[in-house]
Amino acid sequence: QLSATICSDVPALVHPGCWLQLAWKNRVLEAAIELMNVTPPGARILLVDNAELGELPFIGRTIEPFTERGGIYNGPPVDSQAAIEELERKLKAGVTNIAFAWPASWWLEHYRELAEYLRMRMTTILTNERWIVFGQKEV
Repeated sequence: QLSATICSDVPALVHPGCWLQLAWKNRVLEAAIELMNVTPPGARILLVDNAELGELPFIGRTIEPFTERGGIYNGPPVDSQAAIEELERKLKAGVTNIAFAWPASWWLEHYRELAEYLRMRMTTILTNERWIVFGQKEV
């Protein structure tokens, strides 16, 4: 019944498109659980994912797209300085973490000054094939 719900009338065992859809959903769910495990309840997390992961099932955390306008993903910043300014604005507003998901892993190479800023001012709390997650440094 699950395959019928997710993949219409085509069984998951024979339809390659369904396998891809299920694999993507499973990867996103695993990534969401991982992010929850490294962030505290009440965390406000900036999600850098190029708007590719969709809605993440979080309990007790607030996810905000980076960059955003009016709560909606606004695309990548024009340069590192714009990214840093937006990040500083969000940190002052109470954001506790910034998480770069695998679809946006290129950001830290492209926006080198942003990467330097993050490594100097924040703590890396997770690095793996799905995430690079930074948190506020303890004072």
